[in-house]
Amino acid sequence: MDPAAIVKLVLVAGIFLIVVSIGLRARPADTLALVRQPMLGVRAMVAMFVAVPAFVLAITAFFPIDPALRTALLALSVSPMPPILPKKEIKAGGDGDYAIGLQVLATLVSIAVVPVMLFAAAAVFGVEGRFPAMAMSKTLAITVGVPLAIGIAVGSVLPQHRDVIATWAGRLGIAALAIGGVAVLISQFERIYAQIGDGVLLMTAAITGFALFVGHMLGGPDEGNRSALAVAASARHPGVAITLATAVLPEQTASIVAIVLLALLSNIILTIPYMKWRRQHART
Repeated sequence: MDPAAIVKLVLVAGIFLIVVSIGLRARPADTLALVRQPMLGVRAMVAMFVAVPAFVLAITAFFPIDPALRTALLALSVSPMPPILPKKEIKAGGDGDYAIGLQVLATLVSIAVVPVMLFAAAAVFGVEGRFPAMAMSKTLAITVGVPLAIGIAVGSVLPQHRDVIATWAGRLGIAALAIGGVAVLISQFERIYAQIGDGVLLMTAAITGFALFVGHMLGGPDEGNRSALAVAASARHPGVAITLATAVLPEQTASIVAIVLLALLSNIILTIPYMKWRRQHART
């Protein structure tokens, strides 16, 4: 097995374990939390899959940018939230049931939204918008559906041990994700560095800032859930984004991977001040 395959396996294992730990702490009813509160669900989906993609579509149409950058940003805007995000949302003050419900609902809605956005992008930019449904479904199943279901099932069967198992699964997952992430950054550093400039960082910062704002404004009356939606609207599943973007521009795979990783780093850095502000707000 080559080093790249090993790193990918470590990353997938890390994500898998983290989502299992989230599922262990969740109740089965949590997955339908936003279905039982339809207006909260509608507001969340408007923030994530209407407002943010529309903003991205507008700025990528207005500025003369590289096709790989445009495709990567559009793919990110219609991807669901990353599977490790519920832990971050809870840290930002969101309820556990809201965070899990948002993960499930966003994953389902993204499957319906992606073909529409690809069609819109094809009409605006004159490119062929192919929808790799099976590849996207496989990515979502491995990183979200299966581990979440396993966690919920194990937690239901072994309620007395769920916290211990969840803690260790989470620790091992974070360790694997950290090791794999460092390896990816080292191996892709030159490509990521090459993408800095030409307005790439400024554009990703503007998208993150807008997503935080619109998520915060549409998160509903609960302050914690407003913070959770802001974080969810600004962060998207990098694996799904890469799958979608490379299906449209397979010859630009290396550039697309570097752009998505750069956008991910930018989002992590820019979200930190917001989370600190929201935690301080919660304490006061």
